[in-house]
Amino acid sequence: MARIDLRKQFQEEIDSLVPWNSKEEWLEENTVLTENCSGYLERLLYLGGVLSIMPSGKLYTFWTTNQRCRDVIQDRVFTEMLEEKVESIGLYITYGPGADDDIWIGQALTEDYVAFCEKEKGFIYLGSTIAQNANQLEDWMDQNNYYPLVTRINEIGSIFLYDDWKQA
Repeated sequence: MARIDLRKQFQEEIDSLVPWNSKEEWLEENTVLTENCSGYLERLLYLGGVLSIMPSGKLYTFWTTNQRCRDVIQDRVFTEMLEEKVESIGLYITYGPGADDDIWIGQALTEDYVAFCEKEKGFIYLGSTIAQNANQLEDWMDQNNYYPLVTRINEIGSIFLYDDWKQA
């Protein structure tokens, strides 16, 4: 029986999924900002669903009866290689937001940030409104000698970097 080198077989596919060699190249992609369940602001890039990315094309559930040992081994090797590649440029693999079978590449930014919330019409920090406009926010930062990352959250909850907060 011929041996199959799974690492060699999957390398080309992983290189096409993750074509970047540095975090700077990755940042040029169409990423989204979100707050994860731990309260960290993170930048995410959608890779695809488990069904389309994993070699077996299957989800693992407790009621599954069509998983073969071969499927498990292939998916495990593929996942390890994908994680190695992503971690080599300082990022990580995560699942969700949205469906748990979605695979994303992530970068944790910070747990300490200010958000301009359109619903609240003000800048929120650690759950409290600290300013109603950019001038007040700048005063707050100067008074506290503290300049955290500033984001904007729109009406539907999407998060964006608030690059031009001083002009608002």
